[in-house]
Amino acid sequence: MKNTNHYGDHMNWVIKVIESCETNEQLKTAKNLTEVFEKNIIKDSNIDIHLWRNLSRQVQVAYDKKFMNLTK
Repeated sequence: MKNTNHYGDHMNWVIKVIESCETNEQLKTAKNLTEVFEKNIIKDSNIDIHLWRNLSRQVQVAYDKKFMNLTK
């Protein structure tokens, strides 16, 4: 398996963590992970703003969907 630091790979991992949550507490912890993910992207001053928005939006959509499913 190849090591990578591509933002898309990190985003996919964060989304998988979110999707695996089964409780609100787990989702709350996953929210912290999303914040760390976004802070790390922001630290990279070379990232295109459109790419950053797209990655951030995809993570937020995954979080929102899971939140809605857990609160039903």
